[in-house]
Amino acid sequence: MQTAKFKSKMAYFGDTVDSLSNAMNIHRITLSNKMKGTQQFTQNEIGYLIDHWNLTPHELVQIFFDNN
Repeated sequence: MQTAKFKSKMAYFGDTVDSLSNAMNIHRITLSNKMKGTQQFTQNEIGYLIDHWNLTPHELVQIFFDNN
């Protein structure tokens, strides 16, 4: 999980932790934990973000699967 890239997408699309967690139907603390890497995003949550942010396959890998 690349938190900086995740936050960059949030900012670009005008999302906040509150607005995004509401849209994803999860608690804001849960989203915060997922952003910190202490919890994992589900497939459905990642699917929502792919659609919401129009993520390319490359961006998807960079944000969620690149550990560098």
